[in-house]
Amino acid sequence: MREKPIPRPVSSIVHTVFVAALLLSVICDARAGDAERGQLLYENHCTVCHASIVHIREDRKASTREDIRSWIERWKTELGLQWTSGEVDDVLEYLDNRYYKIKSAS
Repeated sequence: MREKPIPRPVSSIVHTVFVAALLLSVICDARAGDAERGQLLYENHCTVCHASIVHIREDRKASTREDIRSWIERWKTELGLQWTSGEVDDVLEYLDNRYYKIKSAS
């Protein structure tokens, strides 16, 4: 004789859906970058050596988001910062929102 499957309690299903939604929102947020967090990171680590003039001068060196990211990565390494890729994304988002206004195509 086959045993009937034990039904999952509704609370368990609700919990699973909640956790999945939370994970999805974290993944989406990580890809987008958090400009407010990026501003804090930038102000705490980057403005010590230079002012915002480097971002607004006519002959600035970054003209794409990839350029901005490479400069962030370069100085992250130079300063020995242990930033995650998410933190680099955050700083990129802040700089783009504040100075560059490039925005990604997506």
